[in-house]
Amino acid sequence: MSYTVEDLIGVLEEMDPWAPVTVAVQPSWPFEHSITGVINAQNGTVYLASRQEGYLPPEAKEAFEENGIHF
Repeated sequence: MSYTVEDLIGVLEEMDPWAPVTVAVQPSWPFEHSITGVINAQNGTVYLASRQEGYLPPEAKEAFEENGIHF
């Protein structure tokens, strides 16, 4: 599944507004990235820029797997 801006807003509305947001990447050797910027490209796609912060905590990887979410 690919998220739209509307999907993200809907999910994030239920979260703590002050919680940090990170992106999980590379499931075989999982890393977490912080979001460093957001742009709306002229092609209509919204892009998130990120910076690698370190390894994804095991409990986060397990939570993705338990919920059937692939990254």
